[in-house]
Amino acid sequence: MAMGYRLRYFIAEDDGGLTRVPTARCHRWFSDDEALPPGRAGQELRLLEVVVDVDRRRVMNVLRVLPVRHRVREDGRLDASAAMRLALKRLDILDRARAGDPRTQIEELEADANYFWWPTDAQLEALGTVLLERPSSPTQLAELRATVFKPGDALRDL
Repeated sequence: MAMGYRLRYFIAEDDGGLTRVPTARCHRWFSDDEALPPGRAGQELRLLEVVVDVDRRRVMNVLRVLPVRHRVREDGRLDASAAMRLALKRLDILDRARAGDPRTQIEELEADANYFWWPTDAQLEALGTVLLERPSSPTQLAELRATVFKPGDALRDL
């Protein structure tokens, strides 16, 4: 594996910690309908999808952190239909916003709040330490904060 971009996935645990999830397993959760580990059924899964710049396997830089929420069904699988409904709702809101509907601002904020979440500084520090293999300095923490996706940033470009 030479230089390039890769995805790294982490689950934000209820105690504030992060658990690394192998990319292949995360993809199976989304595409192969694989069940999550026991104990997650019926809960919310807070996931960090992190885009990193790598040189071989070493992370050189964190480019984007996407903190998203997913519902886990009672059988332990991700609720893909709920995720699709929310995605379609967000696109509908965006279309109506472009058409000038003033009610869409509140709807967009609500939809974003139901899908995105904001990682704590402790979680970002842990993320930086794991990915960059060194403790995060205040400057690195500020740089990591800047990579966290903010709702509305990219949707305006669609």
